[in-house]
Amino acid sequence: MIAIYARQSLDKKDSLSIESQIDKCIALCQYNEWDYVVYSDKGYSGKNLERPQFKKMLKDIKDGKIEKIICYRLDRMSRSMADFSNLIIELESYGCKFVSATENFDTSTPLGRAMVNIIMTFAQLERETVVERVTDNYYYRTALGHWGGGPAPYGYKLKRVNGGGKNYTILEINQEEAEVIRKIYDWYLEPDGSTTTIIEKLNLCGYKSRGNKTGKRVWTQRVISDYLCRALYTQNDIKIYGYFKSNGANFVNDVSDFDGTKSINIYGKTSKGLSKHKRCRKIEEQYLCIMEHEPIIDSETWIKVQHKLGRIKPIPSRSGTSGKSQFSGLLKCGYCGYSISTSGSGNGTMYYVCSSKKNRGKDSCNAKTTRLDMLDNTVINKLIDHIHNKDFIEFVENTKLDNSVPLEYIHKKKDIEMKLVKIETEIENLITSIATGNNTLIKYLEERITLLDTEKKVLSNELNELEGNVIEGNEDLINIRNELRENNDIEYQLRNGDIETRKRLSKLFISQITIYNDEIVVDYRI
Repeated sequence: MIAIYARQSLDKKDSLSIESQIDKCIALCQYNEWDYVVYSDKGYSGKNLERPQFKKMLKDIKDGKIEKIICYRLDRMSRSMADFSNLIIELESYGCKFVSATENFDTSTPLGRAMVNIIMTFAQLERETVVERVTDNYYYRTALGHWGGGPAPYGYKLKRVNGGGKNYTILEINQEEAEVIRKIYDWYLEPDGSTTTIIEKLNLCGYKSRGNKTGKRVWTQRVISDYLCRALYTQNDIKIYGYFKSNGANFVNDVSDFDGTKSINIYGKTSKGLSKHKRCRKIEEQYLCIMEHEPIIDSETWIKVQHKLGRIKPIPSRSGTSGKSQFSGLLKCGYCGYSISTSGSGNGTMYYVCSSKKNRGKDSCNAKTTRLDMLDNTVINKLIDHIHNKDFIEFVENTKLDNSVPLEYIHKKKDIEMKLVKIETEIENLITSIATGNNTLIKYLEERITLLDTEKKVLSNELNELEGNVIEGNEDLINIRNELRENNDIEYQLRNGDIETRKRLSKLFISQITIYNDEIVVDYRI
């Protein structure tokens, strides 16, 4: 019995249909007076062998029912050289031969087998070249702020526009779906918010998932998790810039472009061995660019969701470092502005060391190394004194909650934050340049860094004074007030609680700890 096999991944005007492939193979069988049976897979790619009819054909071959396979062309069987070579070897083990109806190849002859391998090599090269070209075009369009390709994400629809004489695609808000996305974010931030409770509320309200016109498809936790993690829903403001900068993302746009009027997108290749889902990719291997579409979720809400999801730092902390300190993420060097990290000695003693000094060499900063236990104890004593301070207690208990924040305050705060980020970026770039500069250049760079550092301190003081007059959203006040009312063992937990409890309480009360050689400055949230 002869097996006729046909495959077509997509219906295209310029591609031969399955019916036409089968007709060509039938003609060959009729000419040779062969009995045949037809196997066909419609809508399946040739990049692998996972196809239902193809598997059925292989089973019939193993059962001795098929002696020869005929297909219209080699690539209808497979576009992978490795898969095809292994397939030919397997077919021969069962005494089954392969024939191409249009390329005149017959694996029953040595020349036929050699020619098949040559053709398959070029078929695989063509496929890989097409994949690479499509990927490069996707990244190019995305970097320009256009939609790279594929269906619009939930909450948006595709819109064709013309710019510079060229047509391209951007995203436009789908108001009905966008409202669902906003509800998902709001519901998740509720005290009992979770993907499970969100699904219950979506179904109760009768909201349908994408493409769910009949109501047969349902919401899943995986879909909700994707929506909660997706960066393109949020705006391109300075808070988002700071969030992704601290997580090591690569930026396509300059910091001055982050004005909050547009949205963003994260793109890049999947790390080897990890899931293809964006929420599972390493941020430091991704690129962030500003898109042309409008955001659905404000940056503050989006970042709060990431905190609750536990995605503050996607890269897991190294064992034996940040897990040892309850103040990780709060410590800054008072001399160079870099973060303070932990380091261990041979005898097991842990120390705090300036990250610039640790990574760029001992001459990059004047900060001294400090024992972790001694510094932690000093900061804890300062924090406990602050919590017991009568003025602090009176302020927390008696301050009225007022959600109204003056517009002038918001604009001024954003302007100062933007200037601070620019200064920090320039300082980092200057420090990097010092390593490759001559003595004259280094002297100029050091003077410039000193000037910038002075300007940074002035702006930081101005920002602290501004924030001292207005408690934005009352979030810190509410959280601290609730903690003081409900927790009678704060002092004990700060000293003896598990590491996660100590970290949580430290970050609840402290916004930053600045370390100098002879002084420790603790900035409190209230």
